[in-house]
Amino acid sequence: MILAADSTGKIFEMPGFMPLVQTGTEIREPESDEIMPIPEEAYFYFLPERFPWVSKNKKISAAEKVFPVSVILPQGYTRTLLPAYGPEDKQPWLPYFGYTAALLKNKKIYVGAVPTQPNLEWAPQNFLPQKVKKLIQKKTAEDPENKTLQQLALCAEEYHCYTAANIFFERWEGALPVSPSCNSFCRGCISKTIDPGPPSPQERFTFIPSEDECLNIMQNHFAKAAEPIISFGQGCEGEPSLQGNLIETLILKTRKKFPQGQFNINTNGSRPKIMEKLFKAGMDSIRVSLNSAQEKWYNAYYRPTNYTFADVCETIQRAKNHGIFVSLNLLCFPGVTDSNQEIVSFFNFLDQVKPDMIQLRNLNIDPWCYLKECIQEKITGIGIPKWISQIKKEFPQIAIGSFTPYIKKTPH
Repeated sequence: MILAADSTGKIFEMPGFMPLVQTGTEIREPESDEIMPIPEEAYFYFLPERFPWVSKNKKISAAEKVFPVSVILPQGYTRTLLPAYGPEDKQPWLPYFGYTAALLKNKKIYVGAVPTQPNLEWAPQNFLPQKVKKLIQKKTAEDPENKTLQQLALCAEEYHCYTAANIFFERWEGALPVSPSCNSFCRGCISKTIDPGPPSPQERFTFIPSEDECLNIMQNHFAKAAEPIISFGQGCEGEPSLQGNLIETLILKTRKKFPQGQFNINTNGSRPKIMEKLFKAGMDSIRVSLNSAQEKWYNAYYRPTNYTFADVCETIQRAKNHGIFVSLNLLCFPGVTDSNQEIVSFFNFLDQVKPDMIQLRNLNIDPWCYLKECIQEKITGIGIPKWISQIKKEFPQIAIGSFTPYIKKTPH
């Protein structure tokens, strides 16, 4: 049964109407393996100035005077279905969320998703705002002149960044932003407004941090955190390899003192020669972002400046040559990621670069704007669950998940 919302956001059911969903440009009914009960941490979002497509007696029509309902999934769940809605154009861009289909089945709410890697470490109850605020006050009082720490406080408290919050909790994967600039202009950038598009949900930080600021944060985290990871390349910054010399210095000054600390970089993979220096310095893991293994779709989304998709492949190859743990940060979009033409390209790409892990991310963008701006063709997929099953069958050595793993090291 379909769920809809009124202008106040109140959600209700529409008896007699069958729910419709979208994958790529196709609108259809959902399949049983594409839906699951709504996760506890998910939240609802209704789509203003749109109408839901519905089905009654196998006839598709627009439900007027109501709004489509979608769900925003918590981390660890991969979206399989988009909400089916219109009109397709002449509307302002929706904010940058991962819009997921929601429906009513047997009087329970279901969503178009599958669990990828639910992880209690990343559950909201481990990042309660009151606790985060107290820890921020304590740590910033200890290092009041540290501008980078102040940036992390903003990210943790205002933008609810869990990796930033972990710096204050002194645990697990902690963020360390270093680069205010970028060499790509992603259609779904969350830290810099890209026209045309909605305002970015957060502001990019504006300075290059000092070496001492970074060392204080890093060394404290490595000294106190359980399974400590320092990650460069966060949502509040641009491309971290543009500050490759700073990162290299930080690693070299910290590596010997904290051999069990893990250095990770989240990157677009655009600068293989710079990354080579970081691998030699002691980088442990790398997560390379892409939305597609087809250069035309990759370029349409990332809009790279002074680099090509071949550079991305070279960065991964150099990482593998150094024994670095390689993850792909794959921005998934139902009907595109699992389309036949993308499967062929992506599987060839996996054969070529041989990553250790695929981290599945829901691409946060207005669905129709992504299809019209970046894909520009009618397209549909085999279904995200079937696509995941094919990867597991063809590439059993590649882990599929949602989070950067801590790599336990054998003492020498």
